[in-house]
Amino acid sequence: MDSTSATIAAADASSTGTGTRTPADSTAGARRDERPAARTSAPDIPGAAERVPVESSPVPETRPPSAPATDTARGDPRLDPPKPDAQEIDVAALLAEAERAYGSLSSLRASFLQVMEVPLLERTSSGTGVWYQKGRDRFRMDFLDPPDDEIVADGRYLWVYHPSQNPRQVIRSELRAGDTDSGTADLLARILSEARTSYDARYDGRDSLDGLSTHVVTLTPMGRSPYLSVRIWIGPRDRLVRRFQIVERNESIRTVSLSDLEPNAALADSLFQFTVPPGADVFSG
Repeated sequence: MDSTSATIAAADASSTGTGTRTPADSTAGARRDERPAARTSAPDIPGAAERVPVESSPVPETRPPSAPATDTARGDPRLDPPKPDAQEIDVAALLAEAERAYGSLSSLRASFLQVMEVPLLERTSSGTGVWYQKGRDRFRMDFLDPPDDEIVADGRYLWVYHPSQNPRQVIRSELRAGDTDSGTADLLARILSEARTSYDARYDGRDSLDGLSTHVVTLTPMGRSPYLSVRIWIGPRDRLVRRFQIVERNESIRTVSLSDLEPNAALADSLFQFTVPPGADVFSG
């Protein structure tokens, strides 16, 4: 199966070196007291050096052991633990594995959290619910909050119904294979399939999602695209996408986080049927 995503209306934990402070040596004072005073410190006055007896045995000069060389680009090795080097990650291979992992699924059920940020309106909204995907053309977002909101792709149309905003309006869009906008039921699969050819991919390190370390990759379109950028969070073992973030041309930001993933869940086709609510009008999207 190929992912589910921006049909919607429309990697391992970020390791941060923590400096550790070396505790004060509580025996330092004792060592200074035990050291024999082989010479008497000369007073800091003119001519004092001449009064030091010639036969006094000079105390060998002692120096602290040399500190290990510090690579300023990586920080002090005594304080900062090794950090994963982004250059060690083969981004193309990582994206290819993510595409294969997602494409191998026959279905997917998961919990979702969606956050929409609209800078132009200075507005942020969020929603939670259950995410269903089956094949490339069947998809459903059942919102628990706001209740009764839903987005359904039945194989032919994409239905968007948000009674929390307008209970009398349903938006219907025809599904078109190959589209990268709201006319596809599986945007994430589309993005993954084009990630290595249509985007400039940059590895952005690792991030922890619900205790799971994920790889973070930012995709910048190299040509015409409805998005300014796309960022995806990829699981460290199964290579399934746990979060994706899309920055649209109008600078709106959609972030969808998936948790409690159930790959290849048994999903009936009837789950992807949409019934227009009584009194609601259908508008073409």
